[in-house]
Amino acid sequence: DAVDQEQVLAWLPTPAALAEMEASDAVTKRMGIHDVTSFGARCYLRIGRDDDAYEVARLACLPEQKTEKQTTLISSYSILGQVAAKRGDLDEADGHFAKALGVAKLSPLPLFEVFAARDWKKYLLEPNGRDCGPADAAIDAACAKMNKTREELERVL
Repeated sequence: DAVDQEQVLAWLPTPAALAEMEASDAVTKRMGIHDVTSFGARCYLRIGRDDDAYEVARLACLPEQKTEKQTTLISSYSILGQVAAKRGDLDEADGHFAKALGVAKLSPLPLFEVFAARDWKKYLLEPNGRDCGPADAAIDAACAKMNKTREELERVL
């Protein structure tokens, strides 16, 4: 559970370097579900470097980055939303979570909709006393697409 921030920072490249690594590597950019930018942003988030996490995620979402993977965009928009919510910019956070859910709906995998709606609810709606109905409705709709119940997906919710 504990993370040694100095150890992580010793091997974690800058936000710009992470974005460049992903942009310049066709295999990372196009294949598999893993990527450099959202993983790096999550590392920064985990060690409390929210500004760096935001910057990596922001770079991943720029049109000139030409991010192709929906998984990268969903995760990056969610991270942008999480950081904006922590900063108290709730309207900005809401916009980022909406983009994450919008990209997730384009995916042939409804589980990504569950992840996007779960994060929206967990990091913005619940902590700020906002109506969770829209996020719950998105989760229920995605569950229906998969012929699953919320109980069956409890581990990810």
